Amino acid sequence: METHVFTFNTKPPPTELPLTRGNALKNVATLFDPFGLIMPYTIRAKILLQVMWTPGLDWEEGIGGDLMEQVQQWFSELDDLKKVQVHHCLQPRTGPAETTIHTFVDASKDAFGAVSYVKMLS
Repeated sequence: METHVFTFNTKPPPTELPLTRGNALKNVATLFDPFGLIMPYTIRAKILLQVMWTPGLDWEEGIGGDLMEQVQQWFSELDDLKKVQVHHCLQPRTGPAETTIHTFVDASKDAFGAVSYVKMLS
């Protein structure tokens, strides 16, 4: 049986890739998520990029210390995104018996994000 799901095809960068602001941005930019389905994951990378920007790191300047560990951790979790599967919206032939809207919102001093979806049961 064929399934209709959104999936994310990711590839962690090579371990020998120098950890620089430019390389971090290149890898974050490879994730295409127009619906914000993996926002809890991508927002962490965007916050890390902001932290790299604050001290004025050059694009090809190496990242060190705690920041390097956080970037390496983020890269190591890229493979886990292959496990994420979100079913496409399939409208029932007859009117739905129940329709609910689900919204998830999170905010901190660094960022905020939201994702919503409609669930229809027939």
